[in-house]
Amino acid sequence: MPIYNQKRCRFEGKLIPKGVSRKDTEISQVYREISALHGLDDLSCVPTILFEGYIKEGFLVLLTDFARQPLESWISDNGNISDYTIFQIILDLLLCLEKIHARGYTHGDVAIRNVIHRNGHFYLIDFGLATLLQLHSDPCQAIIQDYCELCQIIGIIKFGEKMSISELIGKFEGELKSLVAFVEDASIRWKITDEGKWLEKFGAKVKQFYERSSEGQI
Repeated sequence: MPIYNQKRCRFEGKLIPKGVSRKDTEISQVYREISALHGLDDLSCVPTILFEGYIKEGFLVLLTDFARQPLESWISDNGNISDYTIFQIILDLLLCLEKIHARGYTHGDVAIRNVIHRNGHFYLIDFGLATLLQLHSDPCQAIIQDYCELCQIIGIIKFGEKMSISELIGKFEGELKSLVAFVEDASIRWKITDEGKWLEKFGAKVKQFYERSSEGQI
């Protein structure tokens, strides 16, 4: 899918050529992204739609206001990243995921390529795989998957490669290790007897970690 990031114009654009079936994977993801962004449009951590629809030439266009430096490029420009900076990245993304999940969605593609640096903070973009929790056969595992992918971003930043959750636990220390261990524990050992209570418990744990870490207790 052609994606144009225009830094001068301060928007991100997705353009689909005319003649592509709505059932095509690329175009269906654009429609899913449009739907999700409308559902999350009051969250400041989520891109705002500037334009959606077909232009004169028959192309489907989606323009959003989130176009800044990709995280991978930002890391390349800044060299070795300290644990403190990694925490700032993770806290921004944790807060974003917590809000998205609280609104009844999963992101579905939490990857380093979908993180940008904008105005001193880090944000998730590309909601083409975002899905309503109620449409998941297992909403709890869908949420855990978002957080597992977030933990893998930490590994890529710190060690330069994608690692499994168990590998990350063996390499991390302190609060980074606590976060990854919590995600693994929830995915393997937490029993799901009441989906609503499970989601409430998981969300409370994430919020607790965020508040403790953002207050400098890291």
